[in-house]
Amino acid sequence: MVGEVLPIVPYRQLVFTIPRNLRRPFLFDRSLYGELSRIAYSSTRDFLRREADGTFRGVDHAVPAMITSPQSFGDLIVPNPHLHAICSLGLFRPDGVFLPLENLDFSGLEEIFHERFFQMMLRREKVRPETVERMRAWEHSGFAVNFERKIEACDRKGLEGLLSYMERAPVSLRRLTYRPENGTVHYQGTRFHPRLGRDHQLLPALDFLALLVPHIASRGALSALARADPSRCCRLPRRGRRRGGRGRDSCLGYPNRRS
Repeated sequence: MVGEVLPIVPYRQLVFTIPRNLRRPFLFDRSLYGELSRIAYSSTRDFLRREADGTFRGVDHAVPAMITSPQSFGDLIVPNPHLHAICSLGLFRPDGVFLPLENLDFSGLEEIFHERFFQMMLRREKVRPETVERMRAWEHSGFAVNFERKIEACDRKGLEGLLSYMERAPVSLRRLTYRPENGTVHYQGTRFHPRLGRDHQLLPALDFLALLVPHIASRGALSALARADPSRCCRLPRRGRRRGGRGRDSCLGYPNRRS
């Protein structure tokens, strides 16, 4: 993915989370994870277009390079549907020109995301309209989009490590111990879980297997959605090109802003 698909531009990690009272339908309908991926992508694309409008021209059909990876589990394998994504800090026009948006504040993305998520859940009849109206009046929506981590254009190893983290398995074997004397499984978390009141799971073996069942993806289910420029290169304006500037192993420059 890093070597063949993703262009050499800066990226931002995005983590989309949803309120606890809207997570239960994901236990019984895994197709919702595909919906979650599509909503996260379209919300981010339209947010970036809105922010770029007025600074650049030709943004109506510009798109980000973005990979989304839905996850069903939290640190202690408890059900927690959420989504990790990496998104280019800028948009690609259809002609290949990259429009940089490096210092962008993503705080406005949450509002677009949670409204589209509500619309999807209503359309799929996974939530009642009165529940949505009540939640819209909440002071804190329960939705969140974390955007703290930035990956610089030349940090390809950091980008590869982040992609590996996004596609990790629900269980880390290094943190799992089977106790044959009493038939229990101990699974050590990486942090304290405030709702469970502990930092580990200690369960009979069959109960531990039952805990894993909701995280087994159906055959053919969406595990990641990638939308990226396949050439890994962005075409610079003619006056800004250098000989050899489109080399596959160089960090690319950005076009000047144009009104």
